[in-house]
Amino acid sequence: MPITYELADKATHDVAKEILKRHELELHKAGVTFQVLFARDSEAGPAIKHHGYPAAAKIKINSLQDRAKGLPDCTVTVDEKEWLDANQRRRESLFFHEFHHLTLVFDKNRKLKKDDLGRPKLKIRLHDHQVGIFTDVVATYGADSFDH
Repeated sequence: MPITYELADKATHDVAKEILKRHELELHKAGVTFQVLFARDSEAGPAIKHHGYPAAAKIKINSLQDRAKGLPDCTVTVDEKEWLDANQRRRESLFFHEFHHLTLVFDKNRKLKKDDLGRPKLKIRLHDHQVGIFTDVVATYGADSFDH
């Protein structure tokens, strides 16, 4: 299942920039940089997976070494098929979701920490809720199961 990647077009980057500025003002003000890649699967399957499940997109904080090579602070990889099938509001929500995973790192005095290149330090924020359920466990243990 060959997956290929391509830098997204300017219009897609512009949508992401607008969402960063509108909804993630702290990241925007800190000057967090990003790039958007489209992923496509030549066999029309999901081009992106997270923990084995299909995902519309995912975000990765680029390493210090990669940033030293000229890459931005993070990369958002978007399943191109999901993007093409989505309306504008859904596209915006995708970037809002992915950027919402980023958290700036501050010291004890609330001063922004920076890496050796002077870029803002970032960490990944986990989802507020994560659901994993096995129907067999619910069928066997019902309301007593943690899966219920």
